[in-house]
Amino acid sequence: MKRLRVLLILAPLLGLALCTPVLADGIGVSPAAIELELPADGSAEVSFYITSDGFAGDVEIGLEDIPLRIEPEVVHLEDSPDPQQVVLTFYGDESLGEQTFHGKITFLAASGGTIGYGIKVKADITQTMTQAAAATQGLTMPAWGWIVIALVGLGIAILGIFVILK
Repeated sequence: MKRLRVLLILAPLLGLALCTPVLADGIGVSPAAIELELPADGSAEVSFYITSDGFAGDVEIGLEDIPLRIEPEVVHLEDSPDPQQVVLTFYGDESLGEQTFHGKITFLAASGGTIGYGIKVKADITQTMTQAAAATQGLTMPAWGWIVIALVGLGIAILGIFVILK
């Protein structure tokens, strides 16, 4: 009876131990969080250091809850004990105005078309408007506004022709 109890306790534990996946390959990214000030009409760079532990392949880089553009979107890592520097360039977007985005930068290790491992880095990005960007943003006009201006100008030109010919 004692052996049955021991067997009933050890069997599920042994089953869990055998079913747990072991991740031999992986990547590490530092820093773990960033804060960045970005001009809306420009760009800013941030350096990351990626370590690979038995991993060689592509790392897909993306943004989560941050509606901006970055480059590069994919970097290739070689299996190396030394950290590899990756410089990301963030591009501002004047149409979004001045605001702070709270999101994440994703680093997804892909090999053979399959994502094997991923890391998310917390990112707080404050987009600021320069005086030039703020001035041009205030002068933007929808397409129908330009059509109205063109029609008014055409009307004035036709009226001027009639006055001259009269």
